[in-house]
Amino acid sequence: MFFQVLYDVEAHSKYASILFRLLLPTCVSYIGWRLWRFTVVPRMQKYDPPVLPYWIPFLGNTIPFVKDANGLLTQARQHFGQRREPFSIVLGGQTIYVLTSATDVTDAYRKTRELTFDGYVKAMLTTFIQDEEAISRMWASPPKFIRETKGPRYPNPNDLCIAHLGESILVQQLNAGPQSKKTEDICIRKIEAKMAWNLIPESLTRTSDAKTKVLSLKQLCQSVLLQCASRAIFGDVLMDTNPNLVNDFLKFDESSWQLNYRVPAFLCPDMHSGLESIRRAMTKYIALPPEQKQDASWMLPIITDEMKAIGFSPRHTGSFFSSVFWLSNSNSWKLAFWMISYIVYSPSLHSRVKAEVRAHIRASTSITDQFANLQNCNWLMATYQETLRMTVSSTSVRRVEGDCVVGKRLFRKNGQLIIPYRQMLMDEEVFGHDAATFNPRRFVENPSLSRHPSYRPFGGGVTYCPGRSLALKEMLAIVSLFVGNFDVRLLEPGGDFPKQDETKPCLGVLAPMRNVDVMLKVKEI
Repeated sequence: MFFQVLYDVEAHSKYASILFRLLLPTCVSYIGWRLWRFTVVPRMQKYDPPVLPYWIPFLGNTIPFVKDANGLLTQARQHFGQRREPFSIVLGGQTIYVLTSATDVTDAYRKTRELTFDGYVKAMLTTFIQDEEAISRMWASPPKFIRETKGPRYPNPNDLCIAHLGESILVQQLNAGPQSKKTEDICIRKIEAKMAWNLIPESLTRTSDAKTKVLSLKQLCQSVLLQCASRAIFGDVLMDTNPNLVNDFLKFDESSWQLNYRVPAFLCPDMHSGLESIRRAMTKYIALPPEQKQDASWMLPIITDEMKAIGFSPRHTGSFFSSVFWLSNSNSWKLAFWMISYIVYSPSLHSRVKAEVRAHIRASTSITDQFANLQNCNWLMATYQETLRMTVSSTSVRRVEGDCVVGKRLFRKNGQLIIPYRQMLMDEEVFGHDAATFNPRRFVENPSLSRHPSYRPFGGGVTYCPGRSLALKEMLAIVSLFVGNFDVRLLEPGGDFPKQDETKPCLGVLAPMRNVDVMLKVKEI
């Protein structure tokens, strides 16, 4: 027994010695790496944006970023003393520069040669089109035969590649002008029709009678806005021939953030199956004869012809328009959901907005005649502006093509830059000590806040959202019609306000948590 104990002690000592020999160099290496990465390198590169410390090499800040990107960036800003100077984080071994100051963001917008957006667009379109050779053609100079035979197609005197030409056409379609006005008017007329009492689908209601309906606010916003915007841009045939397209889109959109992070397909089957359903619908739509798409927006046949000219198949073109379908529909229903929720959860705000809009809604046979007046409704517009401020969590991405200085910090070539707009929208120095609280009065009392450099819910620079005019009119239409024509009440007054889903990265307006909804009792008046 005694000898057995001695043997066990000796064996354990031997194992402990081996373990010590293994751990010692590992610990020394790790401590050396920490000293090098967070002490020596910052002193050698004192003009570079400081790096938020992390514990695991290569992985860096990836896990907390995916769990709560805005929370991590707020933590980083506080770590560096709330000075809003540029800093950097590490995601999967890549250094990402971060801007949270309006002054620095304005400076970055001016550096269009050093800070480019093409890399992000290429990566996004690659996930939709899934053909590297087709993507290369989109960024190639137009072939000689196309330059010589332009004929009636869209003018391209500067020989832009189809990617940049398509962007120019899309901007012209959505920016204020005759083409956008036509699309906006169609969209608003369709919203007005869908919001008629007798046309609210039974599928949205839980109970109803001749004068009262109990319905889901989330489903109402999804049904009305996804249908109307899609029909205004693509014409009626797309939705008429694909009755499940809205559901397929919602299944995809719920996890669409995974596209940017290249999450493997086997980990997100719902997202990929939803995307493939959209691709199939769009491919079938592109293959239809032009006479069936005469009510589509001005840009559709032009971009289709340009893509056909560089050898794109209907599948390629349909996949490209799948991205347009996503970008034009991803945020509107969420913004309407939040705007109406903020109104109905605040009796005083509800009364103010209702009083403002009802006179205009009842003064005309069509809401399209009243937009100028609606935009002069102080509380309605302030609610729209404050809802944007409270719910937008989009991020602009730039690739650093050459060394440049932003905010007294050196950004090195081949780096990546992100501009998280929520960090500026929540700036207490600009929006007050209650910046984290919904308070539209701040815009009523100080309308110039909507022009402050920190207020950029639609981004800026080359990524300034061209759909902002359509978004405004969609929101004024659905909110004014809903509040102005109906007596709207919470089914269960006194409940908690719906929670935003901040558990995953967001590409625009935050969605409500998956199982969160607002049930409303709506009465015709």
